[in-house]
Amino acid sequence: PNILFLVLDSWRRDEFNQDNTPNIYNFAPRTHQFRQHITGGNRTATGVFSMFYGLYSDYWERALSARKGPVLISRLDQLGYRILGMSSEPVEFIDVRKSVFVDVPHAVHDQWTEKNHEDRDIASVEIIDQFTAKSSTKPFFAWMLFHSSHVRYYFPEEFAKYKPYAKQVSYREIS
Repeated sequence: PNILFLVLDSWRRDEFNQDNTPNIYNFAPRTHQFRQHITGGNRTATGVFSMFYGLYSDYWERALSARKGPVLISRLDQLGYRILGMSSEPVEFIDVRKSVFVDVPHAVHDQWTEKNHEDRDIASVEIIDQFTAKSSTKPFFAWMLFHSSHVRYYFPEEFAKYKPYAKQVSYREIS
């Protein structure tokens, strides 16, 4: 089967509804959803690590230093899957080139000509659409990390559903 991971960093599960995320909501009935997943890490890098390795984040640094990819990716590669690992933010901050995709570095796409997060997320969707629509006898695995759902919560002004809203949040100033 084809496998597609759409990862919205720091996204609140209770925001998944017809009103706030109509496109994802309408796509969801055709998918398997893991509604009881609890991350194994409390930041992006360790959450992604636990997603792929099935281990708690305590093992992230060991896997990183060992340059050992997860069984999932190596098995999918052995089975002939087309693999794409994509992030709308350069992945150096989570080191997936040195861990998750270490065995398939050609599969990582995270360099963009688009300057802002919103445009990179839109371009990412276009690339995923092309990748998944490509006619092939091989199944695909695609992982997409959307960054605009992460702090600072980037979105085009016309998508502002609830107004007024804070244009910027400084966590250093919140007590």
